[in-house]
Amino acid sequence: MNFLVGLDIGSKKIKASAGFLDADGKIQILGPTSSDSMGIKKGVVVDIENASKSINICISQLERIVDDDISKVYISIPDLECESVINKGIVAISSSSREINISDVERVKNAAKVISVPYDKEVIGITPIQYIVDGYDNIKDPIGMNGTRLEVEAELVLTNSTVINSLKKCIENNGLELLGLVLNSTSIITAVLSNNEKKMGALVIDIGGEKTNFYVIKDNKSINSYMLSLGGINITNDISICCKISYDEAEKIKIKYASIYSADEDEIKIKNSFEEQSIKISYLNRIIEARIEEILKMVKEKIDSPLYQEIDSVILIGGGIATIKNIEEFSKNILSKNVRIGIPKYTGSTSPIFALSVGIVEDSLNTAKDYNIQIEEKVTGKGIFKRIKDIFSDFF
Repeated sequence: MNFLVGLDIGSKKIKASAGFLDADGKIQILGPTSSDSMGIKKGVVVDIENASKSINICISQLERIVDDDISKVYISIPDLECESVINKGIVAISSSSREINISDVERVKNAAKVISVPYDKEVIGITPIQYIVDGYDNIKDPIGMNGTRLEVEAELVLTNSTVINSLKKCIENNGLELLGLVLNSTSIITAVLSNNEKKMGALVIDIGGEKTNFYVIKDNKSINSYMLSLGGINITNDISICCKISYDEAEKIKIKYASIYSADEDEIKIKNSFEEQSIKISYLNRIIEARIEEILKMVKEKIDSPLYQEIDSVILIGGGIATIKNIEEFSKNILSKNVRIGIPKYTGSTSPIFALSVGIVEDSLNTAKDYNIQIEEKVTGKGIFKRIKDIFSDFF
């Protein structure tokens, strides 16, 4: 079977999901799975060898789940590693009938990608804002229309070449082919937001290991992206310092006992370098609450007040913090907004931890459907990976 695979390469965990279109054209997600991350700091590769090993472990686990070899992947990239520019492209309609087809749309998008790019940047994506046919603008889909001239106004996404090349090297070290890149915000919008949230205004908070990324979404796109250099690792460090235990021991008890509004006075046994000691679960969770409160208040303060007022709801995704008991009510009291956990809508992937990897797969499969690509090679004689690669070939 032809799977599309999405990799979410984080500083603490690497997550992978596989997906395909079934006979009814519906997206099915398999997996997902995760492994510990090495060689990644704040989403950037700092040790190619260790990062490659981490990816290998995660992909091997996914291969066992889907019972098939994996050779091609998509990855996500943080929005703040990217910048966008607006450019236009113009082409003449090629067919004698003057009917616009997919080939014309691809040619005009390629024309829009012809820009002067700084030496340390490269174009990794293009999003059409509007098409113009013979002077008539605000066209979303020109295919099937008639005309002599097709224009596009598009947003081009650029990123640092070093960041991309390092990620690509880690992928290739595992004998994998990188088919394309998806912005984190695009993955999130696709995977966890309702149509109403996309339109009305939502704040998505992704609290990872070393950093917290958050996005203001409105009118089906990311309006602003932000980052804090705080995450789950800081909570573990707090526990380690306050309880005078090792980082590894602090991580274990955080995962096992973390809760919000806990009045549990039971004691747990923990070991430091010299002796065994006891702490109350309520004390542990006050440590956790304090750091999460700080992160959420900093998120709120970083967004301009007028924009914050436009936010209708808050969605939490990412690592273990989004799975802590009572986190929704706690966040609601701090942020003064309705809060929910962002869970992908597919059986077997109902965890906020896998929101990004599932979103990568879903966005890529939606692209396949948009281009009317058949999944089975025996039907098309070409296969989904070849066709998808054709679409993105100019970026790699």
